[in-house]
Amino acid sequence: MTLVDQTLGLLKQSLGITDASKDAQLTQAIQSAIDYVEGRTKRYFDEPKSRTDYRNWNGDWQMVLDGHIDDSLDANINPSEQFDPTTSLVISQRPLGVGAPADWTALVEGTDYERHDDYIQFLMPPVWPSPLQLRFVYLDGYASAPEDIKDVIVEVATDRFIQRELSASRTAGVTGEKLGDFSYSKNLTVAGTGAGVMSDRSKQTINRYRRQLV
Repeated sequence: MTLVDQTLGLLKQSLGITDASKDAQLTQAIQSAIDYVEGRTKRYFDEPKSRTDYRNWNGDWQMVLDGHIDDSLDANINPSEQFDPTTSLVISQRPLGVGAPADWTALVEGTDYERHDDYIQFLMPPVWPSPLQLRFVYLDGYASAPEDIKDVIVEVATDRFIQRELSASRTAGVTGEKLGDFSYSKNLTVAGTGAGVMSDRSKQTINRYRRQLV
């Protein structure tokens, strides 16, 4: 089930909508909210995406990845990380400085490295007589969006939906209104522009998930 499907019912409940007459507009508002939250946090919450990183090994025992490894060994801390660790991360190495590209050799998790949230800890350094190139193939994102992120998406989508409805009806500066067969009440500071007010709680949630290293 997509994140849109997971939050559509929550959004309709927030707005007091009981039929499907506005589902298209609501879906658009939710997708806009998802894009906004993912853009602010630099993380994927709707569906993990395959990512491939290449790095030249410089002798460091730790290496930060650009993305979030969904099947992190820290899954007991973040229960949303539910992917099979044997399938979503593959680290391979090959020597550089040879006449033709060498074949990739896979490293073994638990023997050669351990994975953590955003970085790899090498247990023993890759060994070649020449410099190494490393390839990381993994899923970047969450298997299931955390509940607090869903709350933020619903809040942002609620605000954006109301702003669009107000703009369409050319009504500004209104905190309570009946639109069609449903009504709402929300404190808006900028009506009809798509720029509402986000609660402090939602701001704190976004800051908590914001990726520091990208």
